[in-house]
Amino acid sequence: VAQLDLTRKKLEADIQVTSTKVENTDLKIRQLDSEIFVKQADMDSREAALVEALRGIHERDSQNLTEVALSDESFSGFWNDLEAMNQFNEKIRSNLEILKSLKADLLSTQGQRQVEKKNLLQVKSELNDRKKITEDNKKEKTNLLAATSNQESKYAKDIAAKIATKNSLEKELRDYESTLKFILDPKSIPVRGKSVF
Repeated sequence: VAQLDLTRKKLEADIQVTSTKVENTDLKIRQLDSEIFVKQADMDSREAALVEALRGIHERDSQNLTEVALSDESFSGFWNDLEAMNQFNEKIRSNLEILKSLKADLLSTQGQRQVEKKNLLQVKSELNDRKKITEDNKKEKTNLLAATSNQESKYAKDIAAKIATKNSLEKELRDYESTLKFILDPKSIPVRGKSVF
């Protein structure tokens, strides 16, 4: 019983550790989900800005150089627009690089999430196994205690029967001793006058 109690306590400690692992892994998965959501939202907004920028470029590209030069009030405005267009192109390139980096981070985070999810399932399975072993341990202890209790009551009956037999033998022995003492003691024999019966 002491061995089973020790095993049960060890299993309960293991279950506590495993439960903590499950909680930590679950928390990590939620953090990764949050990171994925933020990165996805950032990517979506950058993609939307990129689409809008490309639409603006397409509209400007549809005008020929003469139309652009004639639409501006001065030639310096045309150069300013050209410089703004170059800066805009640089921002688009920079945005594309950030987008590629975000996508790589997102894929890495999703891979990490899959690994953590697999770890979580493994730890949960381990936890269930430990709980089952603990339950089996408790059943074994209960069965052992029941068997011991049955043996104890059997031994108690046997002891009571032996004590009753002992008491009966002691009474018989005392009766024989008193009879024997009566027979062997001349003073205990009744006398009539001076002669013994």
